[in-house]
Amino acid sequence: MKAILQSFLFFYSILVTSALYDQDPAVQTFENSKDFRQKVLENDGISLIQFYAPWCGHCKQFQPVYSKIASLLKGFITVGAIDASSDGPLKRVANDYQVSGFPTLKLFRGKNIVTDVSTRDPNEIINLVLNEMQTTIQERAASDDNSSSSSSSSSSSSS
Repeated sequence: MKAILQSFLFFYSILVTSALYDQDPAVQTFENSKDFRQKVLENDGISLIQFYAPWCGHCKQFQPVYSKIASLLKGFITVGAIDASSDGPLKRVANDYQVSGFPTLKLFRGKNIVTDVSTRDPNEIINLVLNEMQTTIQERAASDDNSSSSSSSSSSSSS
């Protein structure tokens, strides 16, 4: 009977910890590396990605904080999470970005890593995201100004 109870508890703990964010609608999860590439790297927006392991105590403690951050930023940026603990395709994504510990947070803009987020403080994380949003908007505005001024100068020179 004791062995059956231990087996039940073991499998129950696997089910409970199998994916910290599967039931969280504000946190984007990824099926495989192609899914990650399409939703993060081929996106020209900003993405905050957490690499985690479901058995990691720090990850479990950080989960409610990260879920709150995700709910606050929902609709503005992609907030995602990758279970990087298994030997599956998402472990390779973690390796591609030199993830060596959990939880690891990285801020992406398209295929570029903007910064490795070294804090777990929600206010600091949100401020990093807001700063990146501001930088992105300013760069896009400058790019639009440059393209509109070059097209207006070429149209005025042809008159």
